[in-house]
Amino acid sequence: MSLSLTYLVRRIAIQVGFVDKPGHRKIHARPIALGGGIAIFLSFVIPLAALVAFCWIATFAPGTTANYAAGVRQQTPMAFGLIGAMLAMHVLGLWDDRKALGPLPETLPAAFDHRRAGHPV
Repeated sequence: MSLSLTYLVRRIAIQVGFVDKPGHRKIHARPIALGGGIAIFLSFVIPLAALVAFCWIATFAPGTTANYAAGVRQQTPMAFGLIGAMLAMHVLGLWDDRKALGPLPETLPAAFDHRRAGHPV
């Protein structure tokens, strides 16, 4: 999935001009497509969301995979929290690709998440 999505995202990025242009601080001689993280993000989120949806929709016979489905249902808030955090970091990364934000906006969300997990910053 990630290979095909990477190809698709690269083509779209080039068409819409979402590229890193060569410059005095760049080592590439031709424009390079940005946004490859979109494919990686979607390659993780689509199967995760599909699994969660399947476990909520499908009916499982007792003694088969019913216990696993119940575990997935129980962990659904955590899965959505993970997807939300990934989406926030991903959007921030895309914004930084488009307009250089510097190190502070990129480290603050990571520090917040680190602190929320109970670790000192």
